[in-house]
Amino acid sequence: MKIFFDYRIFYHQFNGGISRYILNLSKEFLLLDKENFIVAPIHINVMLDYYSKNFINYKGIYIKKKKIFTNKFMNLVNYALTNYFTYKLRPSVYHQTYYGGFPRAKNIIKVVTVHDLIHEKYYMDYGLLISDRPKKKSIEQSDKIICVSSNTKKDLQEYYNVDDKKIFVINHGHEHLINLIEASKKINRENFILYVGGRDKYKNFKSFIEAYSSSSILKKETKIVCFGGGNFKNSEIELFIKKKIYNNITNVEGNDLDLAMLYRKALMLIYPSLYEGFGFPIVEAMSLGCPVVVSNTESLKETAGSTGIYFDPMNTEDLADKLEKVIMQGVDIKRIHQGYEHLKKFSWKSCAINTIKAYEY
Repeated sequence: MKIFFDYRIFYHQFNGGISRYILNLSKEFLLLDKENFIVAPIHINVMLDYYSKNFINYKGIYIKKKKIFTNKFMNLVNYALTNYFTYKLRPSVYHQTYYGGFPRAKNIIKVVTVHDLIHEKYYMDYGLLISDRPKKKSIEQSDKIICVSSNTKKDLQEYYNVDDKKIFVINHGHEHLINLIEASKKINRENFILYVGGRDKYKNFKSFIEAYSSSSILKKETKIVCFGGGNFKNSEIELFIKKKIYNNITNVEGNDLDLAMLYRKALMLIYPSLYEGFGFPIVEAMSLGCPVVVSNTESLKETAGSTGIYFDPMNTEDLADKLEKVIMQGVDIKRIHQGYEHLKKFSWKSCAINTIKAYEY
């Protein structure tokens, strides 16, 4: 079996959960002696750039950013070279890293992973129509469809007419950060609430700010650290000033080691998203002993299990109450150890093995 991962996600994003998923799958395939290639002729992905320094199953060139007015040309180059390498390498499996058409290759198993149905559920936020189906080409042309959670499968079947036999539910892994620091080392908690990732749209970040700023306990006892997601926008800064919490909140950019250290030090992770397919920060936090305060949406309950501290994402009073309880009651060691047990169902090795089974089914 020879597996081919294409360029799409690596030209689309600098880093992120989908990139992490593909790179960890690739690593695990190599450990299982499954030949695989990542073909990203021209890409902007820093995670792939770092990966390529340690692995030779990669073909491409990293550029720091897309030059203005070159996007269409770069896509044509990527498409043409991907078709060339598909012909040259002759893989038995073509696994799309993001949505679009497959090459017209014969005798090849076409696979796509559906991570969420955000564009379908929140179509207005992305300038789409209620009738738009942005994954249609991938779904129709694929032989196998992998969903990252049972809830994602349910959502997929709600919006697309998909044969159930084509769908395989395979969870992500969690171990990508725990090897970076000593997990057994004593945790020195600091008085901050950690928020990880993007802050726009369905991420519901503003509701978290509303809840935090409404609580004298939270403002007095804690700070907020936002990791990733880019610099604060002017509108966000104006909100912080209006809510009188400007001096309580900071934004940090960094690498995986920086993120792992923040999980180890934080009083808790706050994850207020209205919808996710899986929710990487949840398993990352639990793997490093960080309590998780999370929206009570179906997909996130599937990821966090009984170890999450849940709140209604539409109710800022409920959110503030749950955050205050963690502060007042302290870290629940029993819940943290329950999290370690829960994470045994989320391993990258299992993800890779089950993905191979899906290819071969």
